[in-house]
Amino acid sequence: MRRRAVGFPPVAFVNEEGQALAEYAMILLFVAVACVAVVSLLGAPIVGFYNGFNGSF
Repeated sequence: MRRRAVGFPPVAFVNEEGQALAEYAMILLFVAVACVAVVSLLGAPIVGFYNGFNGSF
């Protein structure tokens, strides 16, 4: 007969440190890809805006 203490997860799910690290890495990768996409799409208009703004002084 198997006994399980109340409030503790099953033995199969005790070691999840590596899974959390992989999830954080995937989130970081997604944020980096999103930043590259935004800069590549809006890079030229932003540079033009700053050049026009700088030229007015």
